Amino acid sequence: MRLAALSIATAATLAAGAAQAENLRYFTYEPDSEAARYRTQDITFVVKPGLLNARVLKIYRKRGDDMDLHGAGQLSTGQLAQALPDEPELWNLKLYEVDDQQGAGFARGSCKGAQHAWLAFKALKPYQDLKMYVVTYDPASKSATLCETLAYRWRGEWKLPERKSDLGQEPGGPSDHR
Repeated sequence: MRLAALSIATAATLAAGAAQAENLRYFTYEPDSEAARYRTQDITFVVKPGLLNARVLKIYRKRGDDMDLHGAGQLSTGQLAQALPDEPELWNLKLYEVDDQQGAGFARGSCKGAQHAWLAFKALKPYQDLKMYVVTYDPASKSATLCETLAYRWRGEWKLPERKSDLGQEPGGPSDHR
């Protein structure tokens, strides 16, 4: 009997964790530097929470095309350290590769004609401002170069409206029997 109760409790905990991981969070920032104002204006990050950390999936920009973000790709933390020698919290930065097609204009503009760009910034947290480094990588010399530093102020977290129920009606409507 105790084993069955323990199994049910474990399954419920795992199911709750899986449901929480599927919820996306949306963090919005306002530009706090001329470079950020020119390059993006307001930005919204789509963040997927994880068990130990969160991962940014996409950036919506008020100015310019929206961009999907991927893992670090061919750029290493050691190469990032060479590009950011004065960054005291290098170990705390997350590195994202900007999608080649969606971020082509962003890379050319930020990195003076580069074909590709990476973004490095600390984990996003509510009520904390953001400093984002734009970096490019030269495969021939195997070195990274800092292109720009963009500064942002926290603006808020947004929630999407609730989904319609399985009956096709808004939650809490007359035929919602929760």
